[in-house]
Amino acid sequence: MKIFIIIIALLASLNLYSKDELPVMLKVKSNFEIKPYIVEIFRSGAEESLTSNGYVLISKQQQEEALKEQAKQQNSDCYDDACLVDTGKMMAARMIFVTDINKAEETYLFKVRLLDLESGSVKRTVIKLYKDDFSNIDKLLKFSKSLTSEVLSIKAESKDKNKFYFKVKFNSNPKGASIYVDDIYAGKAPLHMDVEKGLRKFRVSLNDYNIISYEEDIKSDITKDLKLVPKEYTINIKSSQEKAKVYYKNKYIGETPNLIKIKAKDIYEKIVLKKPGFYIYSHEITRENLDKTLSVNLVELEKYKLKINTKPKSAKIIMNHNSFGDLSFNSGETQVLTKGVYSLKLKKKGYKASVKYIELDSNKELDFDMYKSETKVLRTYLLSDITIAKDLKYLSAGLGFEVLNFIKGRRDFTLLGVDFYKNIADDYFYLNLFSTIKWELISGFSLGLSVSAIIADEFKTPTGALLIEYKYVFADKLFIKASVKAGVSYFDETNADDFDMLFMTSGISIGFNGIGE
Repeated sequence: MKIFIIIIALLASLNLYSKDELPVMLKVKSNFEIKPYIVEIFRSGAEESLTSNGYVLISKQQQEEALKEQAKQQNSDCYDDACLVDTGKMMAARMIFVTDINKAEETYLFKVRLLDLESGSVKRTVIKLYKDDFSNIDKLLKFSKSLTSEVLSIKAESKDKNKFYFKVKFNSNPKGASIYVDDIYAGKAPLHMDVEKGLRKFRVSLNDYNIISYEEDIKSDITKDLKLVPKEYTINIKSSQEKAKVYYKNKYIGETPNLIKIKAKDIYEKIVLKKPGFYIYSHEITRENLDKTLSVNLVELEKYKLKINTKPKSAKIIMNHNSFGDLSFNSGETQVLTKGVYSLKLKKKGYKASVKYIELDSNKELDFDMYKSETKVLRTYLLSDITIAKDLKYLSAGLGFEVLNFIKGRRDFTLLGVDFYKNIADDYFYLNLFSTIKWELISGFSLGLSVSAIIADEFKTPTGALLIEYKYVFADKLFIKASVKAGVSYFDETNADDFDMLFMTSGISIGFNGIGE
């Protein structure tokens, strides 16, 4: 006969456990060979049933060490009840479950005895038949849970007719708390039961709530309303890089190292750690993390080179990343940055600010064009034009003003312009009121439309024209431009028939940008 022994222990030693925790050891043996995984399945079911009823498990390693020590002292294997009782007392246990598994053909007999270590007596014996094959894991697991629960249940005992009992009603808030009377499981609240007269020990437990433990002299029928207080757990957060930002339930709570207090209802929430230059760490809390230290190894992000070129040059670049905030530098400079998504803001006086988004996942050099954005309240210039219309050719020179001029990106608007000039070949002085809109095609070159009204001593005429212009700005304020217009005019002369005239004008102007916005 080959014997397999597995010990599951729940201790309440003075050093390791509180006075409210109950000790139990479980010994499982058989008179035939059982595969190890079958033993583990039976053990798992027993453990689950015990822990759900408020017991605390001792590790398998500690149990084996205690048994080896006891066997060494006795110079023999520790298999019999007497040796187990001695071992249980040494480990401060109160009760032992002894489970014998015997096989007869295809039927298995489970005999469980509950030994009280204080008195040395057998408090209860439960015998159950198992007729299924051990390969049915689900059924074996349920059988193990049911068998363990039945052994724990106080309802299995019959009342002694020579003893006096009172009716006790237990209510718990929240409902479903496990009730123990004299360390024996009685059931879940709400619970009505008969309790023997005299001083009795009561314990009330529920997962994630503090245990209620008390003694009471039972001498009448009573109702007990028990309110349980939720447990508060802690997790000590440490990181390989100190001062990583810690977020819990999507809220910033401080930097590492950090001690987090967690309520049962918040289990399975996420803890997130962030530190510039490192990958974001996210961890879902589980019960295994409670009242322990969570040590996080932050992994450094890859670094890449980034160069931003702008046209025109010397623009200011403001980069933003949600991990480290703003970083400022000038276009044309190379930066070494960690992998990630960045926003770029390009700024330069007289040019429209623009925002770009880039993903930095390799070394990059990027080029961006910037467009003017300004308002000129007053722009003045000297002009000289050569105009050709039908058989007419004349040269004029004068002074011009653009009272309201707006530049937005590639577009240039003049709402009101005034040219005052003289034709060199005659005595006329001309006043030209105009509005234009131009689009910059490439740097300096623009295409546009112009409408105007020309007023002289003896006539006035509206005109419309298509224009091409090249403009060069130097010293920020001064400019020189060359333009060509082609359009149509309508003359209204005092002593002549009205007639239309096609014309083309080319000219050069030198001017001053004047007052800005």
